[in-house]
Amino acid sequence: MNANLTNALKALLRIRKAYTIMSNIYQIEQDYASKLAAQDGSTRISASSRRRSFDFSLAAGVDDFSSLSDNPVDHFIHVGLCFSYGMLQWALSIVPAPFDKALAFMSFKGDRTVGHSLMWEATKYPEDIHGALSSFTTLIIYNGLSSRCDIRPADAVPYDRVTALLQNLRRLYPDSHKWDVQQAMMLASHERKLEEAIQVLQPGVEDKQAPKFITALCVFEQGCKYLFAHNYDACAKSFTELPKYTDWSVALFHYIVGISYVDAHRKALRNGGDPEQTKRYAALANKSLSLVMGECGKRKVLGRPVPIEVYVKNNMNRYLAKQAAQKCTLVEAIDVSPAEELIWLHGAHDSMPEAQLQVSLEELESYKTANDEEAARTALLKAACLRSLGQISSAREEIEQHVLIHTSTARNWGRHASNWVLPAADYEVAVCLWHEAGPDKQDQAKLRACAEHLKAASKASGHDLQTFQGIKISTGIGTLKKLGIEV
Repeated sequence: MNANLTNALKALLRIRKAYTIMSNIYQIEQDYASKLAAQDGSTRISASSRRRSFDFSLAAGVDDFSSLSDNPVDHFIHVGLCFSYGMLQWALSIVPAPFDKALAFMSFKGDRTVGHSLMWEATKYPEDIHGALSSFTTLIIYNGLSSRCDIRPADAVPYDRVTALLQNLRRLYPDSHKWDVQQAMMLASHERKLEEAIQVLQPGVEDKQAPKFITALCVFEQGCKYLFAHNYDACAKSFTELPKYTDWSVALFHYIVGISYVDAHRKALRNGGDPEQTKRYAALANKSLSLVMGECGKRKVLGRPVPIEVYVKNNMNRYLAKQAAQKCTLVEAIDVSPAEELIWLHGAHDSMPEAQLQVSLEELESYKTANDEEAARTALLKAACLRSLGQISSAREEIEQHVLIHTSTARNWGRHASNWVLPAADYEVAVCLWHEAGPDKQDQAKLRACAEHLKAASKASGHDLQTFQGIKISTGIGTLKKLGIEV
């Protein structure tokens, strides 16, 4: 798809046609597997259970597709279908409102459970091109997306199964650093071992023979981990190097370098550091941030700016407006810790050990807010830290008392105010209520309140972080619906 509406509609129709073809093949395989099961004296599987079947071979009561057919073409089609149809089912299931309703009107609706099940089926054949792609995609989904969604079943990320899949891929393709990236993600998201994750990525960063895109993945992921560990110098170094390997979003890279030096500068000032080093941090921050606006908008997705660059550009516009109004340096014009904002945006608080969460709280508390918008943004970020520390009630109170009280007055915050704070606050309260509902999710009142806040967050549109929040919100809504809660 691209910016041209006609071409976009044509592309959508092609995807719709592929969806229909794969759906028909899916049903043919299911019917064939069921027929063989009936011939073997097995209980015939109902149509509804066939649609929910975790994989075709199990529906037939066998463990290997070769028991159904030893034709290599059949095998290729089966694995390709599992990956392609499964990936499409999963992708459609996370389309945020209101686009999901428009697609559903065209009978174009995904099922996340079916999507996951089909892709897991394809991972049984990692020697096949589709099986290998499905294996890699499955790791990305669980380590990079599902693990960052807060409102989900306890078993939504099958850690043992994902670990076994990663080990199998390492055995088959031992020389690829792609697995280092996935292992680092797992160490951080599942075990909060940031330092170990950083070390795992080092071979991929240093390998001069690796493809550029692999090195870029390793450098990017290591740079993010340095940020989460509040190692600002190392983070800045990583993102300074990154444009050598990829031009995906040079504006973002310059921005992260700049804000890393901003927070390093502030830390040095608070701790009474070397004056020359403090000045150096300020100069480096000004230099990097001055390059951001010239790079914003150069990359497009579907003919539109990269979503993260919209956020970066609006932040820079706020800083530049404040700089002009106060006649100060750009570093002095920056308000609430931009590094802590990025940590929150990345959903990284649940990847951070307690010591780093405390550092985040100290960083946020050290800044003296100048207005209600800054105070609300600070409270939101503090609440996310408190929630990850297990202080759920305190986190919810922080948002309710310092963010949501501005619901009726936020429109007066000014032209350059962050327009994502209130919908993000609704989402954070929903997450707190989800935890307060108990491990068995029996507290219906809490779940209904959770649904109300998710609904409010989903209705907010046009804000800078809509794309990032959309997947989390749609996952939360889907989870609540499975528990019988109307959203």
